[in-house]
Amino acid sequence: MKNSFIFLIFFFVIANCSSKKNELLVDIESFKKQGVEINTSIKKDLQKEIKIISRFSNYQSFDLKDWMHENFQNSNFIPHTRYTGSFNTKKTNKFFSSIKKNDYDKNILSFEDKLYYVDDVSNIYSIDLNLNFIKKFTIYKKKYFQDYLLKFSIASDGINLFIADNLGNLHAYNPKLNKIIWTNKLGVPFVSNLIFYKKNLYIINDNGKIYSFDSNTGNQNWSYESATNIIKNNNGFQVVADLDKLIFSNDLGDIYCIDLIEKNLIWSINTEASNDNLGNSNELLQYSKIIIKDKDVFLSTNKNKLFNVKADTGLINWVIDLPSPSTITSLVTNTNLINVTNDGYILIINKVDGVILYKIKILSYFKNLIKDEKEFIFKYSFISSNNLYVVSKNGFFFKINTDNLSNISYKKISKNIASFPIVVSNNIYFLDYRGMIYRLN
Repeated sequence: MKNSFIFLIFFFVIANCSSKKNELLVDIESFKKQGVEINTSIKKDLQKEIKIISRFSNYQSFDLKDWMHENFQNSNFIPHTRYTGSFNTKKTNKFFSSIKKNDYDKNILSFEDKLYYVDDVSNIYSIDLNLNFIKKFTIYKKKYFQDYLLKFSIASDGINLFIADNLGNLHAYNPKLNKIIWTNKLGVPFVSNLIFYKKNLYIINDNGKIYSFDSNTGNQNWSYESATNIIKNNNGFQVVADLDKLIFSNDLGDIYCIDLIEKNLIWSINTEASNDNLGNSNELLQYSKIIIKDKDVFLSTNKNKLFNVKADTGLINWVIDLPSPSTITSLVTNTNLINVTNDGYILIINKVDGVILYKIKILSYFKNLIKDEKEFIFKYSFISSNNLYVVSKNGFFFKINTDNLSNISYKKISKNIASFPIVVSNNIYFLDYRGMIYRLN
């Protein structure tokens, strides 16, 4: 599998669509003309599983320069980015210190034509888009964290880099001055993603308490305390802000919504109350990133559930059963929701009613090339230039053409992937667990 994509054509072809209904149909006859033999049982399975589905909306792609949250922005809505590269070349650099045991999802941000990252020993790095070193700043001396594996969450307002950590501290770093301009020390570990929204910062600690801080001074505006599990699970804590609403979760399955104008709780729900999947009942609850889009809230869980909740009221529009756990952030298009499960199912779902229009498991079509599916844990997905990319923790990028869903290719880029791949200035950037940063162009 050298440096080129391996393309496989599946045993079906998506044929011409009706101009009135904009539909995709399975064309068995065209397959036969190509000499592909399809037995009766497979044909029936195809007709049952591959339903008539709505075509992906070919909405506008954007050439992005700024990526200022873990999932691009405060609402966790990942847009249709522009990436026209083919992975033919890549550049890597190793600036960062890494600790092998420190296995958590790391983050790269981009603003002012630079990339920013905090490594495992608290060095803040600024590098340019060609991966050339610019400067670094060290937050802590080693004696302050020698008994801890540091974990950081970062966000930006386009001027400063905000950094929260599991020592319970929140910092604002100014790249131009190359110094920390304020610090707030609370002492209880921060465990959620960090959100910047309308001049304020929001984050949860491992007691289930959510805080609001003034981004200019670091002073605390207010806090709200929810419950938490005895056994802590950081992946249960998620924060999102949009439409003047703050939505956050805890590791007991509670989702809360605070009106940021009135500063009061307007609704809460418990997602575990909807969980009848006893097979996963003993597992600690994990969420995907929560998304707010068009007054709807979307999130999936490792308990095989996907929710659509009204942002205004907390009423559940629909909840569906997934074929397997999903803690990957869903993608929202004009009409559909795209969900990827941790073991590689891709589902296209009608955004309005939750009907599953299309389902496929990626690895089932690569059995001759991928020997052990257990090695694959899928972590991230994004859409760029009308291609859906699905990324595994062990370094594989799968590319699905959204105009022809049977056109799937893949390439192994790295030994592992430790961060969400960000798409900036027509390049893809990501980190691995060795402290390497990659640029794909």
